[in-house]
Amino acid sequence: MKKLRTLLFLAFVVTPFFAFAQSSPTTSDDATNQVFQFEIQTSPQKPGPSEMVQATVTSSTDDLSVADITWTLNDKVMQVGVGKTTFSFQNGDAGQTTRLNVSILTDAGESANKDLSFMSLGAILLWEADTHTPPFYKGKAMMTPKSKVRITAIPSVSNTPDAIITGSLMYTWEHDGAPALENSGYGQNSFSFVSPQPGINTLAKVAITSLDGEINESMGINLFLGEPMVLFYEDNPLFGILFNNAFGDETVFPGKELTLVAEPYFFPNANLLEPNLSYSWSLNGAIVKNTGRTITFRNESGTKGNSVLTLTATEIKGALQSIVKSLQIHLTEDDTSKQYF
Repeated sequence: MKKLRTLLFLAFVVTPFFAFAQSSPTTSDDATNQVFQFEIQTSPQKPGPSEMVQATVTSSTDDLSVADITWTLNDKVMQVGVGKTTFSFQNGDAGQTTRLNVSILTDAGESANKDLSFMSLGAILLWEADTHTPPFYKGKAMMTPKSKVRITAIPSVSNTPDAIITGSLMYTWEHDGAPALENSGYGQNSFSFVSPQPGINTLAKVAITSLDGEINESMGINLFLGEPMVLFYEDNPLFGILFNNAFGDETVFPGKELTLVAEPYFFPNANLLEPNLSYSWSLNGAIVKNTGRTITFRNESGTKGNSVLTLTATEIKGALQSIVKSLQIHLTEDDTSKQYF
């Protein structure tokens, strides 16, 4: 009987202790899962070179208005204080990496920190059209229908130790909504295409990324079609073609002879080399037998009056554009005579 009472006593002592041991790990796990978390938001999300940026910290688990917040920019402490949830700074120059660190200590004694980095290319897109302009022309060759165009992305870099290497960047091109895979790849910062037919503009885009993922920028350029044109210049027997003085819609002709040169602008260069332009002249509505772009106007005996000289320049193939240019010539001599070509 004593032996039975002893076993019952031992069972009574051990059983409560065993039940308590089973419940204690649950409380411990709940404490471990309560981790302090916060997010950093910047405006703008992808700042450009030297652009002002505003950073804001938010948390769904803790009240940051009573937390100690430290903002560090490029390893230099810039702002410390309770409830300092916003911080403004200037992004670095093009090609530089700007590093931002936020360290937070809550009123409950929990701490956490996060890092952000920004690298901005400040890239620009330049375009050039393979269209004809005369010597000494200071303007830009315009893109016209069916002409060759090249767009180049030029990243801005700086002479800092963390300056980017432009050749290591990935360029992904897109033309009018369609991927240009043959022009995309590492170091392929140029994209060439043939411009569309008249009445249609073109849009080119490029996405620029780096191997480490720090650079991820995209930009585009909308190109508008121009129109080719023809201008008249004097071909002087002593000075040659006077490209510094184009004729307008009319001119006074007091002399006895004038040689004109029709200079095409913005036609595709390939058309001029083949050649692929035909020239048709007329004087006062009558066709003149002259097939080139140079013509001589003579007033040997002297005539007073007006004459209208008209040129039609037409592409033989390609966009088949046709340009008409007229020049009204005022004759100042009093004697009656004829005009010869």
